[in-house]
Amino acid sequence: MADYTWFRLLVKGIGIVVLGMGMPELISHISSLLQSLAMAGPGGALAGAPWFFWYTQAGFGISSLLQIAFGLYLLFRGQWLVDRCLRSVYGRCPACDYDVRGVPAVTCPECGIVLPGRRLASTTKATIADSAAPE
Repeated sequence: MADYTWFRLLVKGIGIVVLGMGMPELISHISSLLQSLAMAGPGGALAGAPWFFWYTQAGFGISSLLQIAFGLYLLFRGQWLVDRCLRSVYGRCPACDYDVRGVPAVTCPECGIVLPGRRLASTTKATIADSAAPE
């Protein structure tokens, strides 16, 4: 697969898993909230329930909504995450985002870190012998 399509597919697959885990949880929270609202009516078991009860009920639903939103983001977009993870593959410095596609150096000219996937020039035996000789 060219252009690291496998990574994009993996991100989409994680999005499907996160979405699949969030939907039943959201449905459970909604049904629990509806049951609580039905019991809170006049003469119900939850009539006059404290405010924090309703706050926690709504809070659990919001966490499920956020999980579902993140799953949908990964499934349908996720481009920022993919670009961030594949910076060095696309020819950008992973630390400072400098474009290093045309740079022959091993280190980034902007921040100085060693670029992943770049190798030092091979040294010859004479160079090694010269560096090992005492001065």
